[in-house]
Amino acid sequence: MKALVCDTFGSIDDVTYRDIEAPAPGPGQVLIDVRSAGTGFYDVLFAEGNYQIKPDPPFILGCEVAGVVRVADPDDDRLKVGDRVMSLGIEFGTFAEQMVLPSWLPTVVPAGLDFERAGGTMSSLGTAQHALCQRAGLRPGETLVVTGAAGGTGSAAIQIGKAVGARVIAVCSSDERADYCRTMGADETVVYTRTDLKSALRELTGGRGADVVFETVGGEVFDVCTRVTAMGGRLLVVGFASGEIAPFRTNLALVLGYSLVGVNWLSYLRARPTDHEATMRQLTDWLDSGIVAPPVSDVVAMADGRDALRRIAERAVMGKVVLVP
Repeated sequence: MKALVCDTFGSIDDVTYRDIEAPAPGPGQVLIDVRSAGTGFYDVLFAEGNYQIKPDPPFILGCEVAGVVRVADPDDDRLKVGDRVMSLGIEFGTFAEQMVLPSWLPTVVPAGLDFERAGGTMSSLGTAQHALCQRAGLRPGETLVVTGAAGGTGSAAIQIGKAVGARVIAVCSSDERADYCRTMGADETVVYTRTDLKSALRELTGGRGADVVFETVGGEVFDVCTRVTAMGGRLLVVGFASGEIAPFRTNLALVLGYSLVGVNWLSYLRARPTDHEATMRQLTDWLDSGIVAPPVSDVVAMADGRDALRRIAERAVMGKVVLVP
């Protein structure tokens, strides 16, 4: 089969789309024929060797997938051959024509969702739903700040925030991205490249700060967020799109009385797989009703996946790019 392989950590240019041996499922696993696979900035970090988790090269890139069950688990009647499913790639490997998954992990794709959008669902909307509902306990009427809000996960967080009933302030780097965030449902936008971010967020929150901050950027943006989270608030550490992991002044959490909450859905699933079904039930209900939609902005042939990753690295993407074999 063909796959997009990282043979060594370094440049995206070193990633190759080539033939490798097709996988075979073992006990407790299913084999999926891949129809689409979503991308994210984390794929760039994996290829460069800059992510906190470092698989041993060579490995197949990709962390989310949609496809058809080719071989089902005979001991698990939840899925059958021919089912349309979507999933995280809990051990990576979604940028391929086939992949093996634990049988408990894939979720049946809602009837109204095509493969291209299903392939961009799990890492974006799934991560946002896990972060905001499970980790932060976001409540109706609270104020949510989303940084990196025009990206795949950020734009998903806007939608999940609105689904819960929060007021959403989107933080982004350009007017074009601010316009996109408003189409996702953001109530307010802040373009941090041309205004003082701390002052703008204090003004928009009436001086009290945000109840929940969904922080994906790191660096200076994270530092500002540590100063504009409200008493009793929750500052979610979701990612580091700037490439800079900022230090955290713990005295701010003490004085301002908020919680710092780490978000890594893959790690959470590995530790608590029994929570997965309830999480997916809520997300598929929202998808079925049209309350949320996968923020897919572009569909690219998997053979051209390296170019798609390069665009993501250059911050030239809004929403999600999905690869198709």
